[in-house]
Order: sequence, then structure tokens, then C-alpha cells
Amino acid sequence: MFKKPRVFFTTTAFFLVLLALPSNLTVSLKTTLYSVLKFPIQFSERASDFLADLFYFRRNSEELQALRGAIGQIRVDAVQMEELRLENERLRKLAGLRRAVPPDIRKVRFARVVAKSLWGQNRTLLIDQGSQEGIRPQMLVLSESSLVGKVVEVGPHLAKVLLINDVSSRIGVLVQRTRQMGVLIGTMSAECRAKYLPIEIPVSEGDIIETAGLADLFPKGILVGKVKKVWKEPGQMYQVAEITPYADFSRVEEVACLAAGSSSEPQEKEAA
Repeated sequence: MFKKPRVFFTTTAFFLVLLALPSNLTVSLKTTLYSVLKFPIQFSERASDFLADLFYFRRNSEELQALRGAIGQIRVDAVQMEELRLENERLRKLAGLRRAVPPDIRKVRFARVVAKSLWGQNRTLLIDQGSQEGIRPQMLVLSESSLVGKVVEVGPHLAKVLLINDVSSRIGVLVQRTRQMGVLIGTMSAECRAKYLPIEIPVSEGDIIETAGLADLFPKGILVGKVKKVWKEPGQMYQVAEITPYADFSRVEEVACLAAGSSSEPQEKEAA
């Protein structure tokens, strides 16, 4: 490295030489030096600008990624909040069943639907409560305040529910207005029909259908649906009514399982 005195004397001598030169030669020398130093200076300025832009681009990119992550989390939180709101609404409706169920109900069990089969030969639900939680075969299953089906198979902690529109479903029902009794069945086309309705009294479109509660096997007075149309089977002495269920099977997520009992048994209503 140059020593400080030597650098000082060298710089002083350089400026003295510039002062001693003629003015035209000084201008020419300055122009030449500027031409020589112009490109390095511009290059260093552009390089500095490029490095600054690169730094700010990277910082902006990181901020953008952070903002995208925050927006995504906000969307997830919004979806979860909406799911909680809808679940609470459904649970409030289920809790209201305690006031709506008939007085002869001795047992109420609440359960969540964990699987569905709504098409084809088997139309069923799988619920997350079983024999260990008090679920028994033949219990009627409700969604909100209307009939969905009945329990047909029970495991320790799971149970299968046969929907009322399954072709093998059979439940005794009656017309609320006329008290005519019949049998609610499902069809291959996923419809619900009430068969064997006596022809003495006409059944009308819009009549309400509810469970008949025959032989104390099923609770009586559970809403099923409304009559859509009525006809008489050729050669038969009864009416047939197509029923529109109150329950929307595709949207059922929580259910209540009900069991009837004799008046001598103490009533029991528990949530599983």
C-alpha cells in the first residue's frame, strides 16, 4: 500500500501539472478522462440500480407470498366459521326434537351421519352410534322433525339406517286428515308410496302422512311427508299415494333415533 505522504505529494503534483498546462490542453485532457471514465461510471450506476431493483423485487416477492398465505388462511377460517354456524343451526333443530317427539318416546339418541348410499339398490345411511350408545334395531330415525328411515343393523359403535325410499322399506303410516292407514314403501325409482289406503274416503293432494305406530313397535305421529298424487291400482280395492318426504336425504348430517315404549316404562331421553 502507498504511504500517506507519498499519496499526498503525488495528488498535489498531479493538480499542479493540470494548473500549469494550457487551458485548451486541460479541457482536452478532462474530456479524454471523462470519455475514459464515463463507461465504468455508467456501468457501476446501472449495476447499483440493478442490485437495488433485485433486492426490492425479492423483498416484494416475499411480502406478496406472505399476503397470499394470509388471504388463504382468512378464506379457510371463513369456511370453517360457516361450517360451525350451519352445524350449530342443525344441532339446535335436533335439540328441538325433545319438545316435538310424541309422549310415548322413552329413548332419544342423537348421531352424526358418517356415510351415505342414496342411489342404486341400497339406500342407507351409516351413523356413528351403535349398541354401546343405546341404538337398537327398528328405532325410527328423524332429521329435524321428519322421518328419514329406521335402524336395521347395529354394531358396537356404528349403525345402518334404511331410508324410507329404499325398495325394501316397510313402515305403517296413516293420513293425518282422514286417519286411513297404509304401508309406506320405497320404489326402484327412489320414490315413496303409501299403499293399501282404503278407498272409502278419498285421499287428496297435500294431505299429511305420519307414522301409524302399530303394535307399539314404532312411535306414532312422526311426520313423513305430503301426498303428491293418488290413484287406484287396477283390479285392487285400495288407493295408492305418491308421497313427497319432508326430509332431504342428500342433506342429512345429524339424526335422532327414537324408540317407543309402553306407558309403564319410565321415559328416558339422552343425547349420545
